[in-house]
Amino acid sequence: MKTTSTRLSLLATGLLAVLPAVAQVGISRNAAAPAVDAMLDVNVASLATKLGMLIPRMTDAQRIAIAPNATAEGLLVYQTNAPAGFWYWDGAVWLPFTAGDAWGLFGNTGTLPGTDYVGTFDNTNFRMRTNGAIAVPPVGVTITAGVTPGRVGVNTGTTTEMMEVSGAILLNGGAVGATAGNLRGTPGVFPGTTVHQGYLGAPLNAWYQLENVFGERRNQIYQVVTAACNYPIVAAPNPDFSSTNLVGDYVTIGTGAAGISSATIETPYATFWEDHKVQYLYRSTELQAVIPNGSAVPTSICPLPEVIEGLAFRTGSAGVQACAGAEIKMANTTLTTLTTFAAGPLQLCWSSPSYLAVNGWNVHQFSTPFGWNGTGNVVVEFCFNNNNWTSNTGIYFDATAYSGLFGSYCDACGALFGGLCNFTSCPPGAPAVAGVTCTGYSHTPGCQHTAGMNLSTCDGTFQFTGQQGNANKHPQIRFYTKVGSVGSTPTLGDYIYTGGNGVVIGTPAYAAANFKGPGTLLAQNQVWGGTVLLSDHVFDSYYDGEVRAQDGAGARSYAHRSIEEVEAFVKTNRHLPTIEGRDAWNQKGGFSLDELNTQLWVTVEEQALHIKELNERMELLQKYLIEKRLAELKKK
Repeated sequence: MKTTSTRLSLLATGLLAVLPAVAQVGISRNAAAPAVDAMLDVNVASLATKLGMLIPRMTDAQRIAIAPNATAEGLLVYQTNAPAGFWYWDGAVWLPFTAGDAWGLFGNTGTLPGTDYVGTFDNTNFRMRTNGAIAVPPVGVTITAGVTPGRVGVNTGTTTEMMEVSGAILLNGGAVGATAGNLRGTPGVFPGTTVHQGYLGAPLNAWYQLENVFGERRNQIYQVVTAACNYPIVAAPNPDFSSTNLVGDYVTIGTGAAGISSATIETPYATFWEDHKVQYLYRSTELQAVIPNGSAVPTSICPLPEVIEGLAFRTGSAGVQACAGAEIKMANTTLTTLTTFAAGPLQLCWSSPSYLAVNGWNVHQFSTPFGWNGTGNVVVEFCFNNNNWTSNTGIYFDATAYSGLFGSYCDACGALFGGLCNFTSCPPGAPAVAGVTCTGYSHTPGCQHTAGMNLSTCDGTFQFTGQQGNANKHPQIRFYTKVGSVGSTPTLGDYIYTGGNGVVIGTPAYAAANFKGPGTLLAQNQVWGGTVLLSDHVFDSYYDGEVRAQDGAGARSYAHRSIEEVEAFVKTNRHLPTIEGRDAWNQKGGFSLDELNTQLWVTVEEQALHIKELNERMELLQKYLIEKRLAELKKK
């Protein structure tokens, strides 16, 4: 028995066979008439099971194989492989359409990130237009396909970069975050202006203004040079080293928090015993964290070729007995603790036939400066050789996590001459002869003490025996030296102004108050040439008798010399006093261009003062000759 589907098919076949070509076709179970506006009406209203209509099904290859020239516009097929769906021929290309896949004017719901997108799925560019305009270059936005996909072009036919714009871009707002590479337009940074800024990553982590026009350059990057081995700047002259113009140029290690110690092994001024030697250890980490005079900011002692020109110990009271034959020696060392004397050689830096400690800082100016190697630790040795004793003078100490000192003391102890304590005459050094004692004289001076030596006395006071030992402390100390580290750091300056053929480096308020028009060159704080601080102190020193604090470092070694003094200096040293000579060149390994420029600057100003003085002398001489001539005329 035939099915309903068969009967419907037969009915449709019969109708198609008998109806004229212009007639309407209706397919239904109850022979219902087709809708008046339909060429074909498939009516399933009377069917218990609703049925659909199938159109040709094929793969994309089969669809594409349909000859376009023989294809009527509006031809409809269903593609079975991905992307599956209905396709129609628009007379030129195949176009897909699938219900629910279109992007709505008010957006879509239920989209899948990573799956759904707006764009093309074949190898063609994606374009957005307004008013359907096509021009050369194209009006609109293009996202490229092909060899370089994903590039964005705005109103341009080519995109050679990840984004290319034919026209201007307006940045007129801030940025959500501070990420390296961000760009923003920021109004109001300066009154009535909008600036463009880019965010710089580490180490600056700051917004940097992009404008760099001739008229004004604000908030620009420049090099801030860390104090490049210069003497600490002091607010007021200090009497230390005043005879050589080193006005308090010191750095301090320690605070003296452990208090005053008068222990013989520990204090350098241990005159309770006749002979004494003590060594103190300062680690490199302490030399790299010193506190300059007049500052609370730690910095580093400069290594060679810079030198330490002196040191000072701080006492709690004045001494009562001088240290005879006193010496200070120093050495670079790899030792990290002192449990015995550091092996030599140690450099002799200072000596005195007799030194009496004063209350407060005791300054010892070196005759031979000492150079720290920049990486190791430093040993400081103090010793003397007395012929009698009184009492110790205490100094301030700081506690250390290691043995920071090792000392030795005794009264005329003997080991230097094989342990014999008798000799024919005083002072020591004469041949030793048994039976003669010499009270007050030692066979082994304090500066010649060694670890483990015989500490028994040799001057008849045999009840006293010296000692050796160490302690976890060392003195609070001052070193007279340069500080800082050579190097520079890029940073954002407060204000740089170059308008009107002048330059001002400083804050806007400083520029407004001091800018004098074309030719102005002003710096609010300091000006550096490479790693050399430029100092303008010659005229201030000559006319005012003092220099500004920021010029103190450059002025410390300057003193105006008369023409006669310059002549005498050149005759002896074979170079100008304001320009370093061959010895300094050899010691430093040459001069930088910045050093030479600075020395020439000082020399020119010094010679200008000499010209002034010569002119004054000529005026005085002219006046004298005129007066002399007038006097002679009166006699006639």
